Amino acid sequence: MSRRLSCLAAGLLATGLAAPSGARAGAPQSVASVDAFLSRYCTACHNERLRTAGLALDTLDPSDVAAQPEVWEQVVRKLRGAVMPPIGRPRPGEAEYDRIASRLEAELDGAWAAAASRWPIRRYKPSIRRRASPPP
Repeated sequence: MSRRLSCLAAGLLATGLAAPSGARAGAPQSVASVDAFLSRYCTACHNERLRTAGLALDTLDPSDVAAQPEVWEQVVRKLRGAVMPPIGRPRPGEAEYDRIASRLEAELDGAWAAAASRWPIRRYKPSIRRRASPPP
């Protein structure tokens, strides 16, 4: 019974139904702020024309990080390390770095949770049990 409840809770969190209404209502504004951040600090170099480091952020949608999570993970790593934009270019403040990186991390976590809720656990459970049990 508790397993069913935990699966239900995970599903609700993944779909955003259990999130407070203020969190869901603020999501579009947050995506717009990520888009504005990228436009201001990133897409001058990382665009379709220049493709600096093989990255074109102007073609990606920050509201759909699940489409290319590897790229967004790379963006988060660069923001968390404050290595982009490079020195000599306009750079955001520390709070703005943190706000945007946190927003992207939340989107990535939500995408992971949604994907994880679709995994066929019953199919893998016997294999996991065999590997976790001590050898005979």
